[in-house]
Amino acid sequence: MTTMTRAERTARRSEAVTWESAAWALTGAAWVVAAWPGLLVSWDDVALVPLTATVTLAVFVVWQVKRGAAWSRPSTWAAWRTFEPDDRPPKSRFALATAISIDALIWAGSGVAWCAAARYFNWSETFTAASIQMGIGFAMIAWAGVGILAARRISRSDNNAVVVQRRVLGFGPMTVTGSSS
Repeated sequence: MTTMTRAERTARRSEAVTWESAAWALTGAAWVVAAWPGLLVSWDDVALVPLTATVTLAVFVVWQVKRGAAWSRPSTWAAWRTFEPDDRPPKSRFALATAISIDALIWAGSGVAWCAAARYFNWSETFTAASIQMGIGFAMIAWAGVGILAARRISRSDNNAVVVQRRVLGFGPMTVTGSSS
């Protein structure tokens, strides 16, 4: 049995962006399917879907550009830098992939739960906002595509640093950094 070196167990920036892109795609797909007309909820405001998708995707792009990170640092969920011996230990691949998977399940489940509750409680189309949820879901899927392209570019560059910490649910406080030893 071969043992992996610390470098082999450590998550790199391109891997984090790839996994997060997959999480965006999973969440978006769950939101689109849950909000599909007639599946869990009934609605007919189809014209709002492309508008919502376009506006949401534009917000994602502006948010990244405003942060000065649009193409050089396409993900805000992870902090990366060159690992130095006296620095915080880098995140292991397993820990980072697990955290991203849990986040994706929580976000995906939120959209499904919303539409399931709307069906159970017989909420009106106005309150359900399924067309908006579907538009946001399509924007998440498009954003995942942007992330995959960025991850490929990062993996071929000198900027594929080690991940040292990650945000909870993408927006919360930084997680405690895990050791990969």
